[in-house]
Amino acid sequence: MLEDVVYISDEKNHASLIEGMKNSRADKMIFRHNDMEDLENKLKSIQYGRNKVIVFESVYSMSGTIADINRICELA
Repeated sequence: MLEDVVYISDEKNHASLIEGMKNSRADKMIFRHNDMEDLENKLKSIQYGRNKVIVFESVYSMSGTIADINRICELA
């Protein structure tokens, strides 16, 4: 388990992911759907050295949109 973790979650994540993060009692930030600039700004706002987990879906079933996985990995 990660200590002092913050989840950075796409706003369109499935309810099961959102509930899991909520139930973990860890800090959570939400970035605008597929907005890599917003994600980057959220990441920059978190204290250096703090554990961070970016939570997203590769394909969002409700909208059919696809995550920019390469860019998310670059930001991570």
